[in-house]
Amino acid sequence: MKQVVEFVINVRHQSIALIIMLSLFFLYNGVILFTHIKKNKNVLDPQTLHSFKKFLYKINHFLFGSHKKKVIFNIIFFIGLILCSLGITLPEPKILFPTEPSLGITEISDKKPLTIKFDKPIDKKILQYEINPKIDGDWQFSNNLLDFSQTLKFVPKESPKMETRYTVSVNNIKSIFGTKKKNYMFSMQTAPAPKVTLVNPKDGSKEILPQQDIIVETDYPHEHLAEFSFESNPPLEFNTEKKSDVRYLLKPKEEYKKSTDYNFKIYRNLISYNYKNQEKTSASEKQEIWNSYFRTIDASGIESYSPTGAGVLANTPIKIKFKQDIDKTSAESAFSINPKIDRNLSWDNNRTLKFTQKSDFAKNTKYEITINKSAKSLNSVSLAEDFKFNFTTIGYVTVSKLSP
Repeated sequence: MKQVVEFVINVRHQSIALIIMLSLFFLYNGVILFTHIKKNKNVLDPQTLHSFKKFLYKINHFLFGSHKKKVIFNIIFFIGLILCSLGITLPEPKILFPTEPSLGITEISDKKPLTIKFDKPIDKKILQYEINPKIDGDWQFSNNLLDFSQTLKFVPKESPKMETRYTVSVNNIKSIFGTKKKNYMFSMQTAPAPKVTLVNPKDGSKEILPQQDIIVETDYPHEHLAEFSFESNPPLEFNTEKKSDVRYLLKPKEEYKKSTDYNFKIYRNLISYNYKNQEKTSASEKQEIWNSYFRTIDASGIESYSPTGAGVLANTPIKIKFKQDIDKTSAESAFSINPKIDRNLSWDNNRTLKFTQKSDFAKNTKYEITINKSAKSLNSVSLAEDFKFNFTTIGYVTVSKLSP
């Protein structure tokens, strides 16, 4: 029995019943009017309505046989409409949202207004509402004709303060024809000041490429609530792109210096924003919220080489070891020796280039080897400058003394 009562007094069910009653009422009287016009004025073509005329004739005996029946059915419809209307507008309204007295983190803006939803129309004339601490904004009502619910929205004119709990009070809530009033209060928490959750390159990263972008992510969206600024030392300018509500992409306007330690800092300002004028109205002092370090990749260079000095044997191979894994094609193209000599170039590993002459070096000759700065590592990092070294081969055997 209790379930039946709850089903009957449910506002949604009453709304559906009211729509059905209205539909039947207009349909019933529409048929009566149609029949009356057809009978008395004969403006409709009887041939096109022949089958429909038979249908009306059958209904006539059941529903429209006499004026008494028409009156009775209309009275039934009328009473049903009154009962459904009173069922919607008389009982005490319920709040469909929010249902909890304390809401968690709630985002409020001109695009996402605060919403309070009632299950039925309420008396707006005596309704009172407020938010503490106060926020400048507009209260707006809207109706849903499908389920007869009513929504009260608060659209702020300025951004609310972050990390603040607001209390919303709605007083004198009653239905349109009801007499009983009630008050409702709930609180909500605005988002905390956004924190940095990810920076790439990470703190302590090494071998960062000269063109590498920096990615920054925060924990909460903060449009019109906070602003971020970025600094590096040595100084470097960035093109900053906001990829999402919580993600930034920083592109360096020029390459990082190689073999250099960089200090990267992030600063945050909490701001107030006027949605109507679309301008920032105030800002807090700049606060440092991130401090990290990374080191760029070492410039491509030579770690060791041989031979050097004088007295080098004529069949000694030349070996050059690079600091990084090298692009072999670019290194071989960058290699040159003077005076020229027929050669074979090979690799002991990804870093060590080996020069083997097809015939012995000329004796007592100075050879100069050059690695042009066009030689690149596998990370496409070129040498900072041309690299050169030399050696002198052993001379001919000479007679220094004869005796006796």
